[in-house]
Amino acid sequence: MQRVRQLVELRGNAVAQDDSKGTPRHGAASEGHVDVCAFLLSLPAVQQHADAVNNDGNAPLHYWVRH
Repeated sequence: MQRVRQLVELRGNAVAQDDSKGTPRHGAASEGHVDVCAFLLSLPAVQQHADAVNNDGNAPLHYWVRH
């Protein structure tokens, strides 16, 4: 969690998308990192993109409920 905070503080893009349009929140949710998801959702930029879906049509919440 500390590394995530450091990356954001260093102006890491918390809403960046990979080739499949997955965001950091997609990655955190798919690995069951609830604390990281909660932290990312506390960021205004992420709140504006809270319903982002990847190429499969899945929002981070879809991955989160699997854990």
